[in-house]
Amino acid sequence: MVYRPQGTGPFPAVVYGHGNEPDPTFLFESVGFAIAARGYYVIGVHRRGSALSADQAPNLLAQLTEIRKRDGDEPRARFAVAQLEGPQLDDVAAAIAMAASHPEIDPERIFLIGNSFGGVLAMLAAERDLGLKGAADFAGSAMNWEQSAIFRQRMREAARKARIPVFLGQAANDFSTQPTSELAEEFSASGKPYRAKIFPAFGIGPVDGHGFGITGVDYWFEEVMAFLDPPSREP
Repeated sequence: MVYRPQGTGPFPAVVYGHGNEPDPTFLFESVGFAIAARGYYVIGVHRRGSALSADQAPNLLAQLTEIRKRDGDEPRARFAVAQLEGPQLDDVAAAIAMAASHPEIDPERIFLIGNSFGGVLAMLAAERDLGLKGAADFAGSAMNWEQSAIFRQRMREAARKARIPVFLGQAANDFSTQPTSELAEEFSASGKPYRAKIFPAFGIGPVDGHGFGITGVDYWFEEVMAFLDPPSREP
């Protein structure tokens, strides 16, 4: 799904990564118009197994639910990470490449923002040479962090290997804010450019807090993009 800003390009672009939703259409409607209104071309990727790409692979949420029921949490986590750093990230990389070739998009100003599993994908993309200028991870692995050493270790590795600036953000009432604080430690120790912020509680509980990267665009966008896409200082 694409959302074009008003005016004449070339525009900077945001590729937005959804979480584990079987149908992320509502998510893209929430973020797409809001970000496009700020002058960014927005591309929302229906990754394989989800909504418009449902015929391309089994749905990831359904697979993970079945694996947990049959085998438990650790096999579920291993499968999830393998899918995220493999075919799911391949879909995001294809969208970034498409953006870079689009005549209305500035290939030097392409960003990846994601929430939940989309935040995990932002971190995994940051360690690869995909042509991104920066990425923002909202709530990546917040629902898995305290229960899964596999997720913690993989996310920490991605932080250490990051090639681009990364903004780490969460609402204070997310399921866990440890991903932001612990990944900030990794970025700091390795001297990589980053910013981390725990925003005030959003909504009325952890579900609302976890969705802050989707429904809280008006609260975070200017701050996030000021870090990732600062105004040119050239005369």
